[in-house]
Amino acid sequence: MLLKIESIALFSRIDLDDALTVSSKIKEILEDRGVNVLVEDKLYERIGGTRWHPGCVFDLLVAVGGDGTILRALHSIGLSKPIFAIRAGLVGFLADCDLHEALEAVDMLLEGKYRMESYKLLENNVGLPYALNEVRIGATDVLKTVDLEVRVEGEVIALDRVDAILVATPLGSTGYSLSCGGCILDPRVEAFILTPVSPLTPGFKPYVAPWYSTVELRSIRGDLYVSVDGISSVKLPEGFSVRVRGSDKSVDFVRVKGGFIERLRRRINPRFRS
Repeated sequence: MLLKIESIALFSRIDLDDALTVSSKIKEILEDRGVNVLVEDKLYERIGGTRWHPGCVFDLLVAVGGDGTILRALHSIGLSKPIFAIRAGLVGFLADCDLHEALEAVDMLLEGKYRMESYKLLENNVGLPYALNEVRIGATDVLKTVDLEVRVEGEVIALDRVDAILVATPLGSTGYSLSCGGCILDPRVEAFILTPVSPLTPGFKPYVAPWYSTVELRSIRGDLYVSVDGISSVKLPEGFSVRVRGSDKSVDFVRVKGGFIERLRRRINPRFRS
């Protein structure tokens, strides 16, 4: 399915000169092709244009930066629009291409030479947004631990003292979860993974659960700090149960280059990074 691209929202890192240069060129190319470009606040202060604000109507989100910038941009718009992401950082697993490929990629985008990849999101019961990468349930202080009881579909699978537990999507399984010893989930697998962060018991290993199952994490000792994609968070009292499950809601990524395996090679082996 081809997008009707009449207006885009442009987000970017502003601490890298190369990212700013590419963002400015993207803005010029799109405007020359009759596309309305809405520029987020901090970037607007550097390259000008028409300012983006919540409530603006647009067709596509374009983000230039690393995974943090991409997640910030997606959550800023409520995970409501497709995204085309350009890497400006060391890894940038979520992005489709590098800065030096950006202008060619924009041309391909405008010519309709792309495909869509859809990624489902996790939902929760604590009022936080949907998660594209992961929900982190842990102690309120980085120097403390918390005792958590973990249930999947009502069955206890773990009771342990941890820094935190991550509930990660297949996309998120390549990030924080992977760094904590979790396995990689192919995005074609309808599942999510529970990965403990520094568990007291060596036998508490990552657990893969079906996508539409419900995982419940209850604090036995200690208050909780729950965060989504490192963007939104809430503190909860001891004894509270956090429930997370897979949802039907998804975010579409516009891709003009290689697929999941190519991006995975870049993520796990620096030799594949340009």
